[in-house]
Amino acid sequence: MKRRLFVAAVVGAAAWVAMTPATGLSFGGIFKSKSSCCAAPVATASCGTSAVASPCGVAAAPYAAAPCGVVAAPVAAPCAPAPTFTTQTVTRYRQELVTKQVPVTVLKQVSRNESYTYNETVPVTTTQKQTVTEYQQVSKQVPYTYTVMQQQTVTEPRTVTSMQIVPKTETFSYTEMTYATTTQKQTVTENQIVPKTETFSYTEMTYATTTQKQTVTENQIVPKTETFSYTEQVPVTTMQAQTRSYTVCVPTTVTQQVPVTRQVMVPVATNPCGVAAGGYGAPAASQGCGGCAAAAPCGGGCATAAAPAVSYACQTVCEMQTVARTVMQQQVQTQTVNVPVTTYSTVTKTGTRTVNTCVPVTRTIDVPVTTCVPVTKTGTRTVNTVVPVTRTVDVPVTTCVPVAKTGTRTVNTCVPVTTTVNVPVIKCVPVAMTATRVVCEVVPMTKTIDVPVTTYSTVAKTGTRTVVDCVPTQEMRTVTECVTVPYTETIQVPVAAPVSACGSYGSAVGYGYGSACGAAASCSTCGSTASCGHVKKPGLFARLCHKNTCN
Repeated sequence: MKRRLFVAAVVGAAAWVAMTPATGLSFGGIFKSKSSCCAAPVATASCGTSAVASPCGVAAAPYAAAPCGVVAAPVAAPCAPAPTFTTQTVTRYRQELVTKQVPVTVLKQVSRNESYTYNETVPVTTTQKQTVTEYQQVSKQVPYTYTVMQQQTVTEPRTVTSMQIVPKTETFSYTEMTYATTTQKQTVTENQIVPKTETFSYTEMTYATTTQKQTVTENQIVPKTETFSYTEQVPVTTMQAQTRSYTVCVPTTVTQQVPVTRQVMVPVATNPCGVAAGGYGAPAASQGCGGCAAAAPCGGGCATAAAPAVSYACQTVCEMQTVARTVMQQQVQTQTVNVPVTTYSTVTKTGTRTVNTCVPVTRTIDVPVTTCVPVTKTGTRTVNTVVPVTRTVDVPVTTCVPVAKTGTRTVNTCVPVTTTVNVPVIKCVPVAMTATRVVCEVVPMTKTIDVPVTTYSTVAKTGTRTVVDCVPTQEMRTVTECVTVPYTETIQVPVAAPVSACGSYGSAVGYGYGSACGAAASCSTCGSTASCGHVKKPGLFARLCHKNTCN
């Protein structure tokens, strides 16, 4: 970009130089007017003359007489020549996507068969003799003493204190808060929403879908049948004789003393006074001889009482009785039985199986690629602006004012009252009793039995397995790169126009401030001193005569 700007600046400067007029129109008389390269020389007027002859047969423009160094005013202003353009070919650069083939290292799976050694554990069953201790239960009768708690009810006096509620009226003072409302003026600032419509620009991302070709590698499953060896455990059942012990319940009759309670009628002696013999008490309801009163109808007291009468009462009697019962006792018996024993033997067999192998397959597919392209759009939206507005409002203000008041209330007081009550109390009294019970004891018994013992032995075997190795392979892949490509373009370049021999600019008369007297020089005097004695300054902007007439 900098190189292009520099080239454009140089071309523009050259065009400006080419279009610069040959007449001296600068300040200070730096550029001098040269001859128009016509056949007839321009008539030179002396200083102070009133006219200058025009070259090339053009009517002479009258000029006012002026001393040397004074500007001669022209009648008509000169016209600048129009620029011309030429065609030029330039080289520019642009970015392009280039697709090419590059080598890529790819890991491929290669399967191979190899032999390996492994250890297999084989069970071996043997019969061993072991000593086993068994426990048998032996029952026996054991007397024991136990205590029974019997309940007895007794009435006891208890002192109980209870609380009674006694109401009481009292006067109390309290403060009540009442509401008092007053109106106050307050300044309130409210925000008002003012809608405003504005135009805004936004960028919208649109989706552009293109189709690209890509190379993909897929794995295809290829089935393969192979032969393999395997070990199978075959069960073998044999009958073996074993001795087993089992327990049998045998009924046994046992004799036992049991306490039995029964009711027995017992005679009780009574006297005619209705009092039991040998005791004292209230007189009987019916007194035959006046009873024990001080004055008896019969004249006697208890000494003259009648003969005692006989009555019967029920009494509980406990006695021991012999009872026979049947008890089941456990006895151990031995029996020899044939038991099927299953063992496993190892058998090697051969079979076939299908093994799937993954084979990579490469193919080219069309893949849609979606890219986001930004698109600038313009829309209109309404924007709400919040403007604060201040106003004065009357606000009711409520305050709480305390007011003292007096009231009455009833207060309940708890007063303790003590009373005596009879409470029935149940007490437990221990009573010792004796009985017998059956106690089972465990007795150890030792015997020898045959036990199958299985041990495992290690056997080394050889097999074949498939191993997959990753092998690096060179493949050609299609890669897209971004490269810089030069291209040519034709443009229009401005070119300086040639200066006319006869015309406004480049004429024999010098237009401009600070020019000489307008004297014309012949073609032979290009670069020499002008008529007024001013020397032409050579340089880039020094335009002498036409290149066809001057060197």
